[in-house]
Amino acid sequence: MMPFGTIYAFSVLLRPLEHILGLTRSDMSLVFGIATLVFTVGMNISPWLYGRISTGASLVLAALLGAAGLFLSSQAQGFGSLMLGFGVLFGLGGGVSMTTAQQIVNLSPVKNRGLINGYIVSLLPLGAMIGGPMLSWSIEQDGVRHALLNMSVVILLTSLLAAWITGFNTIVKKQQPDQAEHGNSQHGAADIEPESRFGIANWPLFINIALVFFLAAAAGLMVLSQSVGILLSYGAANQLAVGATSLITGMIAAARLSGGWMVDRFTVSQVMLGAHAWSLTGAILLSIWPNPMTAVIGLMMVGMGYGFISGSSAGGVAMYWRKQQFGLVSSRIYIGWCIAALSLPVLAGLLFDWHSSYQYSIWIAAIANVLGMLLARRNAKLVPAHKLSA
Repeated sequence: MMPFGTIYAFSVLLRPLEHILGLTRSDMSLVFGIATLVFTVGMNISPWLYGRISTGASLVLAALLGAAGLFLSSQAQGFGSLMLGFGVLFGLGGGVSMTTAQQIVNLSPVKNRGLINGYIVSLLPLGAMIGGPMLSWSIEQDGVRHALLNMSVVILLTSLLAAWITGFNTIVKKQQPDQAEHGNSQHGAADIEPESRFGIANWPLFINIALVFFLAAAAGLMVLSQSVGILLSYGAANQLAVGATSLITGMIAAARLSGGWMVDRFTVSQVMLGAHAWSLTGAILLSIWPNPMTAVIGLMMVGMGYGFISGSSAGGVAMYWRKQQFGLVSSRIYIGWCIAALSLPVLAGLLFDWHSSYQYSIWIAAIANVLGMLLARRNAKLVPAHKLSA
C-alpha cells in the first residue's frame, strides 16, 4: 500500500510537470481528481473479483496496472498521456490493491478492528510521507521523468512481493446471511442484519458516514494534492514547502491510525465530530494569521481532521457491517472520497488560476467542516440499538 500512497505526494509533481508539459494548475488538479475517481473504481472492482481469483492474483493485477501507469506518465508528452498513465492506470491499480488488502485483514480473527483498519488506511499517507521527499530528491537529481520511472519499478517489485507473501490460494467466499457472526468489539461489531438493497444494510447510516467522510475528504485532499503550491502561495520557501508536505502527510498517517484506535474506545459519531472540529480550527487559524508557519500548522490540522475521519470510517464499517461485507461497504463509502477529489481540489486549482490565492478555498473547507460536524452528531441516532449496549 505504501508505494501507491505516493498519489498523496502529487503536489511534489505539480511544478515540474507543469513546466515540461506546459500545463496549468487546474489541469494538474483534474489529473489528480481523475486519479482518485479511478482509484475508487478500482476499489469497487476489487469486491467483484472475490470468489473469482485469489487475493494474490488481485495484487499482481494491481502491480501491473500501477507500474504501467507510472511508466506511461514518465513518457508523457501532454495532458492526455499523463491523464491515461497517472489518472487511469495508476489510480486503478491503487484502488484494487487497497480494497484487497483491507478485505484480507478483516477476514482475520483480530480483536481491535478499529485499530487494524486505521493502520491499513494510514499506509497511504505514510507512503506519501516517505515517497514525497524521495520523489523530490529524484526530481532534483535526474528530472521528473526519471523519478516517475523509478517509482514504477518500486510499485512493481513491492506489489509482486506482497502477492507472493499473500499467496495464490486465498479466495474470499461470499457469506450467507445465516452465517453472520456476532460482535467482537465494544460496540458489538460485525453483524447488523441480513443484506438489503444492493447488498448493504442500514442505508441511512451508510449515507451519513459517507457524507461526513466526503466533507472531510474534500478539504483533506485539497491539502494533500496541493500542499506545496498552497505553502508557496503563503510565502514559504520551496525547501520548507517540500519538507512541510512530508510532515503533513506523516501527521495524516498518524491521524488515520489514531482515528481507527479511537473508535475502539469512543463512538464513531464522537470521533467524527471531534475530527471536523479540529480541521475547522486549522482553517480558521490560517484565515486569521496567513503566513508560512501558520500555513504549515493550519494545513496539518485540516489534513489530520481528514485522517481522523478516514480511520474512524474504516473502523465504523468493520463494526457495523459483517466482515465479509467490509470490502463492498468500504469501497462504496469511498465513492464519497472520489467525489471529494473532483470537488474542492479541482475548484481550488481553478480559484488559484483566477486569483493566485488559496484564501477562498480555505474558507470553503471551513464551511465543509461545519456541515460535517452537524452530520456527525446525527450518526449516533442511526446506529442500531444493540451496537450501543456495550
